[in-house]
Amino acid sequence: EEGLRAICSRASCQLSTFAPQGIANTLHAMAVLRFRDDELVHAVYAYVPQRLIDFKEQEISNLVYALALLKCRDEAFLHVVCKNVEWRLDHFESFSLSNLLYSLGLLKFREDGFLHEASQRALCQLPAFNSQDLSNSLYALGLLEFRHPAFLEKASIGVQRRLGDFSDQGLSNSIHALGLLGCRNLSLLCAASRHLPSRF
Repeated sequence: EEGLRAICSRASCQLSTFAPQGIANTLHAMAVLRFRDDELVHAVYAYVPQRLIDFKEQEISNLVYALALLKCRDEAFLHVVCKNVEWRLDHFESFSLSNLLYSLGLLKFREDGFLHEASQRALCQLPAFNSQDLSNSLYALGLLEFRHPAFLEKASIGVQRRLGDFSDQGLSNSIHALGLLGCRNLSLLCAASRHLPSRF
């Protein structure tokens, strides 16, 4: 632990020399190790906003995901991230978008304007979503209790069409989220009830 603390302290002091990918990767490594260093996290909060324009979409998604794993929630920082990302959502690929939504859901950070635009983008991206992307996005919106009727309707149809592609957990999360958000697709529920026993 002392070694990791020393590494984090050094990284905190030298953050300005890191490339965006290096910042995201460093924080993600700490998250994988389940090692939270507040000095490093606060350095990220202070430094990253002024450099967000330099971050690629995947790097932003990875950074917020790392913060979610570390249970680090700073509303001011997340607000800046959402404002920066909102105007370039069209550049987010399906995994980056769903992962960002999932991370915001874990952090219980709800910003309606951003979530509306992100859901609209997700609606356009649905054909490119795999089962995990779909499950993560629905789960996030369920956690945040945010309804985007058009996305929910199309997403529920997408889940039904690809039931066999979902993990048990992913399918459970998706149906639970749709229920929480008031999207009652009886056809999906019937199909899922027929499908699930075949897994056991």
